[in-house]
This record gives sequence, C-alpha cells and structure tokens, in this order.
Amino acid sequence: MRWVFLTMCAALLCGCGDRVPESKAARAAGDAPKQAVERATGGVDAALQKGADRAKDDDTK
Repeated sequence: MRWVFLTMCAALLCGCGDRVPESKAARAAGDAPKQAVERATGGVDAALQKGADRAKDDDTK
C-alpha cells in the first residue's frame, strides 16, 4: 500500500513539474550570462571602432 501511494505521489510531482511558473529571480539568474556576453561584445565592438577611427585618422595625416 505504501509503495502504491509513493508511486502515485511521484507521478503527480513529475506531471506538475513543467507547470511551475518561473520566478523573476530565476529568470534574472538565467539572463546573467547572456548580459555578460552582450557587455563583452559591446566592449569589443567599441574597441574595434576606436581602432578603425585611429587608423583612418593616421591615413589622412
């Protein structure tokens, strides 16, 4: 009897697992790596643009 009850509880928990709403904190924690990559990409883009501008200025001189 105990095993039947535990099996039913496990099945119910597994069935409801995908219906749990995602919290704001979990979403923010998941977005942190993405934001770090975006910041790094932005910094690289700015550095490349600055280098291109310097090269252009040196060519015109």
